[in-house]
Amino acid sequence: MTEEATRARSKESTDQVRKLVERAKGVLMMREAGFDAAPDPLVRDKFQELRYLEKSIGKTGLRALHPFVHTSTRDLWQLTVLDGERG
Repeated sequence: MTEEATRARSKESTDQVRKLVERAKGVLMMREAGFDAAPDPLVRDKFQELRYLEKSIGKTGLRALHPFVHTSTRDLWQLTVLDGERG
């Protein structure tokens, strides 16, 4: 894989993480407000794409991205909730 392709996939990966974190926060806020948040059918596809991107970037690429992907333990927990929601 070329360096340019790796950069493009890295950017896609960070974008997917941000989108999923935002979705998870939205779902949790809706639940707090008493609304029933229906599972988003696109979430499964986004998680599959994220896993594909992570696999194609590799462990070294993920470590190199770590300083740029600002996910807290709370963000990771929210992603776990969202991932569990998709069933």
